[in-house]
Amino acid sequence: MNLKKFLPGIAAICMTLLGACVDIQYVGKEYTPTQSAVIYTKKSQIPVKNYTVMGKAVVSAPYKQFSAKEVRAKIIKKAESVGANAVLVVQYEVVPDGQEREDQALDDTPENAWPVDDNSESGIQELNDEFDYDYGGELPQGEVETFKRVYRCLFLRYKK
Repeated sequence: MNLKKFLPGIAAICMTLLGACVDIQYVGKEYTPTQSAVIYTKKSQIPVKNYTVMGKAVVSAPYKQFSAKEVRAKIIKKAESVGANAVLVVQYEVVPDGQEREDQALDDTPENAWPVDDNSESGIQELNDEFDYDYGGELPQGEVETFKRVYRCLFLRYKK
């Protein structure tokens, strides 16, 4: 049996598997791991008003391979591993692959400041509904464009 015939197929499978993951870029402090971290989409939802922003993260995942629920589970797992009690999603978008680099998204200069929108939960659902209805719009015949979910999050630690 000639394995050279199978190399292109094996390489394609490996590339697909490597590209189909949730990428979490976290910058911030780390503490003893926590349990039961919660994701909030509105600042007003956070029950504890005495907290500190311990870090921020940009999370991206292939749109078709990971549901919003699956991505949120990964965000919670990461938050708990670095000692966060809560996560505030400050922005969510669906972008074509390659449009945005995560290292640029973590930039916190004033012109790139992350807004905290108290209507983000309804915006997330609306964006998902619209995008799911017409996954990316029309492209020339034979072309396929893939998309990714991108979350910008603040990791919060409650003060005692």
